[in-house]
Amino acid sequence: MKAELKDIIDSRHDIWCVKNQSAPLTLKAVDTQYRPLNDQLEQGGWPMSVATELLCSHHGGGELSFLLPAIAKLSQTEKWVAFIAPPFTPYGPALEAAGVDSSRILMIHPRNSKELLWATEQALKAGTCSAVISWFGSHDIATKDLRRIQHAAKSSDCLHIQYRDSRFAAQPSPAKLRLSLTPNDGQLSLQVLKQTGTWAGQQIELPIDEEIRDQQCNVIQLEVPKSNRKEHLAMPVHTDPAQRQIVWQ
Repeated sequence: MKAELKDIIDSRHDIWCVKNQSAPLTLKAVDTQYRPLNDQLEQGGWPMSVATELLCSHHGGGELSFLLPAIAKLSQTEKWVAFIAPPFTPYGPALEAAGVDSSRILMIHPRNSKELLWATEQALKAGTCSAVISWFGSHDIATKDLRRIQHAAKSSDCLHIQYRDSRFAAQPSPAKLRLSLTPNDGQLSLQVLKQTGTWAGQQIELPIDEEIRDQQCNVIQLEVPKSNRKEHLAMPVHTDPAQRQIVWQ
């Protein structure tokens, strides 16, 4: 590498060179509160301002419970925690027991994949969310759309988690962190599929919160109220808990 180019790269703090382990890209992270998981994550916790992809074969196996410590911490801010297209109705008492301020939970129920992507992108860009949790599920999201979400996450200051079906694990993704999740005899087995800045392949076993898991198993399918209104709703900037449920109408 020419000296002039090296000087330019060394002067930038947002460029990470694979051959220069002394100058990694530094991202803010939120503590997972699981020591074995923190030890395997490059940032020592869930990375902020990036897209993190969690891949699982079905819902109700505890895939939300191990996120609750981070969600609880982020819910204590003045910003929203957006749940976009959740396949179940979150169980309030269990969330509260885990330390989550349920008055900060913003529920968004898009009708299709196009609205799901739009809502996710707008939530990331709005600047009013501390976390955006999106359930992409079995939707076959185009790579260009995933890149758009990653770009929106990069410009945000929040935690972004996108759940996807495990059948997409073999497909490339622009997400900076990808984990596969598998329930295993009362525990949740995690495998790091991709992690920008370091190696992948790590296996982690975490306990499952049984109360949250049991409530997830009793899923309630969400129905969007019908209406003739055509306009889309923008992300809210107010903090009125009575208005925290946003639906597509």
